[in-house]
Amino acid sequence: MRKRYQEGNLKSERGYWIGQWWEGGRRRSRVLGKTDEIPKKEAKSRLVTALAPINLKNDRDPEKIRFEDFVWEVVFPFYQRKWKLSTQSLPPNTAR
Repeated sequence: MRKRYQEGNLKSERGYWIGQWWEGGRRRSRVLGKTDEIPKKEAKSRLVTALAPINLKNDRDPEKIRFEDFVWEVVFPFYQRKWKLSTQSLPPNTAR
């Protein structure tokens, strides 16, 4: 599974820099500063700083699973329900 990393979205609204991102399935936002006080580059760096803990949390690898284990534990049990009786009665592959 690929690692999730987000940069967020930066927009100017009513004279303020607003940073937006997704966290826990919800859209989050934060005021980063006034547009006439800080440049866009500084607002973007503040957004990256705000997202750093979220991206570190998502950076951890979950338990790694091999492809062979995935096929035997997930794919075959799912598709075996759809097999004809003649196919189901075949002896299981012992190559594993």
